[in-house]
Amino acid sequence: MTHDAPSLLGPGLLLGGLLVALIGFEPSTRATSHRMVERYLTGLRVVRDRFYLHISAERMAALLVGGAAALGLGWYLVSDGFFESLAIFALGLAAPAVVFHVMWKQRLTQIRLQIEPALTLMSSRWRTSPAVADSFVAIVEHMEPPLSQEASTVVQELQLGDMDAVLRRFEERVPIQPIRLLCMGIRQALPLGGNVAKVLDQIAGAVRESNRLELFVESKTASGRYQAFALAFLPIILVWGMWKLDPATVEPLFTTETGKLLVWFAVVLDVVGVLLVLRITKIET
Repeated sequence: MTHDAPSLLGPGLLLGGLLVALIGFEPSTRATSHRMVERYLTGLRVVRDRFYLHISAERMAALLVGGAAALGLGWYLVSDGFFESLAIFALGLAAPAVVFHVMWKQRLTQIRLQIEPALTLMSSRWRTSPAVADSFVAIVEHMEPPLSQEASTVVQELQLGDMDAVLRRFEERVPIQPIRLLCMGIRQALPLGGNVAKVLDQIAGAVRESNRLELFVESKTASGRYQAFALAFLPIILVWGMWKLDPATVEPLFTTETGKLLVWFAVVLDVVGVLLVLRITKIET
């Protein structure tokens, strides 16, 4: 996919749309608000399709926005802080984007681990039934989700559409290198009368080596990620320790407007720092 999960939800777009709607009711204002909300719903439809959820985008939006509003209202009733409640509402809108992003990465990782045995299944099925649809049926019959879900979609689309277009949509739905290699191998070997089973076996070997290399790189960059989270929790532990030793010293951070502002500023910097370290230690594959 060309879209990234956090930008798909676009919680800021929805929040902006709601704020614009509150500013005025000019035709241009209503049109801007409508576009922002529509982009939010479009992102939710993409998320729904990615995870094969049986729920409408409108209902999903109502649940997410309603949950964020409940969090903001609950915080306002407890603390009586308007701007803090607004921040909680914004965080409630943004949190699902992060959750869906993590879930999407985990789904791609699962598919990456499943693809090697799936290629072996496809190769074996091709030797007995040389057809693209039958090869994907073998994945549906013998593999677990999420790869079996994607293979089932391919089988259904092959019954109605052109093979090349179906494989390209498969690449777009699951944007990882093994899937690109699989689709490219089928597209190139099949029209030329090549040995597709042999090509699938070669791709399985390449995927095996790629996964081994990725695990090696993952182990080498893990220490940097652990250090990032350790540094992120260090200020929390420090404040907690100071609170236990001398509560009067820490109390202004949570009872004064300046202290609350500094706490929020520190939280933002802490999160940004962790994200930067994670980005630096991430190896694109």
